[in-house]
Amino acid sequence: MNEKYINAADCEKFFYDHLDDNGMKGALNAIEEMPAADVEPVKHGHWIVADDGVTRCSICYGASDYERSFCGDCGAKMDLKDVKIDRDAEKIDTNKLLNKQKEKMKDAIKISYPDYETGHEMADDILCETLTLLGFKELVTLFKDVNRMYSF
Repeated sequence: MNEKYINAADCEKFFYDHLDDNGMKGALNAIEEMPAADVEPVKHGHWIVADDGVTRCSICYGASDYERSFCGDCGAKMDLKDVKIDRDAEKIDTNKLLNKQKEKMKDAIKISYPDYETGHEMADDILCETLTLLGFKELVTLFKDVNRMYSF
């Protein structure tokens, strides 16, 4: 028999609809005694192409070089292709986004010793990316027009 995961509540309803009382009691007891499967709900998402051309997962905001059928960061199935996205109205899970950006910033901190310029440039990019995802693209555009010097 092929292994597959089923919803116990759906199974119970099926038994109620198709078995007599005696068969039903045995079937319900069998379901109750079965061990739970080690599964997670499938996450469904879509790719978001930001104004800067970076393709991101709508679930975890992880970047991808191209639009795959799943997100390489969180495993979300990218099957919501026909969703019409109003980027201004799209809800952003800011906690998830900020946690991901904090991890990137920690990497920039590691690189900044001894390479200050590269680390600082990475930090600027991370902050600009975060602000853009939060809807502050105009501010980021102005920031990028500011002359910078990273020498200490």
